[in-house]
Amino acid sequence: MTAVYKKEVKGFLTSMTGYVFIAFLLALTGIYFTAYHLQAMYPKFAYTLQAVLFIFLILVPVLTMRILAEERRQKTDQLLLTSPVSVTGIVAGKFLALVSVFAIPVLILAVYPLILSQFGSIAYLESYSALFGFFLLGVSYLAIGLFLSSVTESQVIAAVLTFFTLFVSYMMEGISSLFPDTASGSFFTMAALAAALAFVIHHMLGKTVITAAAAAVMEGILAAVYIIKPAVYEGLIQNILEIFNVTAHFEEFAGGMFDIAGVIYYLSVTALFLFLTVESIQKRRWGAGVGRLKNGSYSMAMTAIVIAASVAVNLIASELPSGYMQIDVTDQKLSVLTDQTKEMAAKLTEDVTLYYIVQDSNRDTNVSRLLERYNDLSSHIKVEEKDPVRYPNFTSQYTSEGLTENSVIVTCGELSRVVDYNDMYEYEMDYTYYSYTTSGFDAEGQITSAIAAVSSDNLPKIYTLTGHGEQTLDTNMTSAIEKENITTEELNLISAERVPEDADGLLILSPASDLTQAESNKIRAYLMTGGSAVIILDYTNVEMPNLESILEYYGMNTAEGVVMEGDPQNYVQIPYYLVPVINNTEVSADMADGNGYVIMAGARGLTVSDDIREETAVSEVLSTSSSAYSKTDVENMTAYEKESGDIDGPFALGMLASEEIELTEEVKQEAEALLEENDVSARGLAQTLELAEEETEAESEIQEKETETEPETAEELAADETENESTDTVTTKLAVYTSSAIVDSSMSQMVSGGNQKLFTNTLSWMCGQETSVSVPVKSMSTEYLTLTAASSNFWSVIVVGIIPGAFLLYGFCIWLRRRKQ
Repeated sequence: MTAVYKKEVKGFLTSMTGYVFIAFLLALTGIYFTAYHLQAMYPKFAYTLQAVLFIFLILVPVLTMRILAEERRQKTDQLLLTSPVSVTGIVAGKFLALVSVFAIPVLILAVYPLILSQFGSIAYLESYSALFGFFLLGVSYLAIGLFLSSVTESQVIAAVLTFFTLFVSYMMEGISSLFPDTASGSFFTMAALAAALAFVIHHMLGKTVITAAAAAVMEGILAAVYIIKPAVYEGLIQNILEIFNVTAHFEEFAGGMFDIAGVIYYLSVTALFLFLTVESIQKRRWGAGVGRLKNGSYSMAMTAIVIAASVAVNLIASELPSGYMQIDVTDQKLSVLTDQTKEMAAKLTEDVTLYYIVQDSNRDTNVSRLLERYNDLSSHIKVEEKDPVRYPNFTSQYTSEGLTENSVIVTCGELSRVVDYNDMYEYEMDYTYYSYTTSGFDAEGQITSAIAAVSSDNLPKIYTLTGHGEQTLDTNMTSAIEKENITTEELNLISAERVPEDADGLLILSPASDLTQAESNKIRAYLMTGGSAVIILDYTNVEMPNLESILEYYGMNTAEGVVMEGDPQNYVQIPYYLVPVINNTEVSADMADGNGYVIMAGARGLTVSDDIREETAVSEVLSTSSSAYSKTDVENMTAYEKESGDIDGPFALGMLASEEIELTEEVKQEAEALLEENDVSARGLAQTLELAEEETEAESEIQEKETETEPETAEELAADETENESTDTVTTKLAVYTSSAIVDSSMSQMVSGGNQKLFTNTLSWMCGQETSVSVPVKSMSTEYLTLTAASSNFWSVIVVGIIPGAFLLYGFCIWLRRRKQ
């Protein structure tokens, strides 16, 4: 084998064939590299590789047409067949020589991402994964070309056959759409293929009777299956033809997926055609008569086994979870499910079905890959595809509106929610070209939220306080709350008697003026009977004693002024753009220990009160360093450095307070007293608590019973007294953040969505949801390269002219020197 390998490599490198292959591949790649990257300044190298795939249709036939066909024409193949080298060794040597020649331009192309890295950020894993897929695709094409060169002694015929075969494979997606996907259409197509296979058998064996018998058996089986279960044939031709779509797996590599199933596919295709090449050469050794029949039968059996093994390996690979078979190497990780989704799926107890509304030819790769991950995530999640052409009335069961293809309908029992394809992407205006560009991918956020919604019996509701110049949430934060399946409603406590009974939480978002005493009392009454609230403050020169009294009641004190950070590791550019330490708490456990960042601008400091009640538990979510200090005279501040009168840190910038409360009569009366201070008509705590009305009715019934009859025994009397004395235990939850930056989307983007994540985690905690289901939008913004005209022109000349030209010139010199000899 080594001798054959050396001979072939020397043949390629001492003639023009190898150099023409290398030069033209590099030249064409250089042209697209210049257009996409050096001029358009696009950073994804995979685009160039995708664009040049068609060159294989020309260059592979040129490289492979003579390697066996010429041996056969010149009768030198007989020397090889009678040499000590086995046929397998001959084929392996020639194939490795082809691969070695192909590897030369691939290694040169591996330098191109490094060139681009001088001018911007390059996704190396994505680039080299695509290049690896490009190499595997080329290797499998070379194996196909080698086989077709073995079936003829004409180089021209070998080249034409190779071109035609590769062209059909290249166009397979379009060709498959030409065939009917109905059961009857697939049946007749399969019958025609069976007849063609019978012709191949006749060619190999030369026996008409055996050929006729094989054809009859195949046609009979096809007809029987069609009669018994015609549904088997629906879309069968498309599924079969997809096997021959050699470029399909490369699209996965080019799309940022290291496709292990693709590696298995290309290796199996390569191995299969190498085996067929060996069998093709062996066939010429057979004689006529019994020897031909015997060897032909053996060859057919072995070929069938190898093909079956190849198909089986690929089927097994296709059935394995895509999370193991496809590794997302993109920076955005568009197809990687987040921890929120995994935690939500782990808690599912009901079966959820995701109906993917799409025709196969129109599928969005990002959405399709993501749904594969959902399908593998839990036994309670199932993905089903519904072709809107085959099932035109399917979506009308769930929505009256027309759905865009690639939309998803999420169902669980009788509940359903539609995730429209138009909501899966976010767009922003590109003012350079005055067009919209895709900026974010939100399919996971929308689908996970929908799954949580349909699998939940009760969605939480929070009220946002109004009437004090409060800030409003921007569009992105509002969307994040909606994805958390939390409904919101405004609340004016000046006119309302109390916080409504259906409130799962109260949000007070950076008021510009203080609450009234009456409002403060209403909030206190709500919290002390098991309510929850999130309060967000900002620095203001307006005193707010009523609002701060709520914080003080739960052991939190606010420091005067604005917090500055003295440690450069804990701020960005300006000392009051704080990057606090994230502590391990109920709302920040998944962000602690360096797993996330939060930015707080113009924050106030929080400290724990010295006289905090024993039953109140307070924890710091965000903390400054010990070098922090609070500037007290903000209006007259002339420097960021610490001055006389400033308050030493450290401070908390976010705190949680929780308190377990037994709803005794004393607590109820205290809450009522707070409401009665405001001259509000109070009818007892029954209007605040969901179960209070039932308790009142139960007490009335007991009193009536006691009036009518006395307990028969002392034990019954004691039991009744114990029942009357039983109380519910509830938990008050209060979260406080001292900067509205926590709900600012632009601030959140500076820390990769950290602010939004912490805020939605806090809302989930407040509402009693165990897991946040708000998945941040995944960025798809492209950071373009920055090249000067001189740099672009310089590298264009290198990759289009000098490198390919050098190979072509060197090859010409070698050829000319040999010609003169």
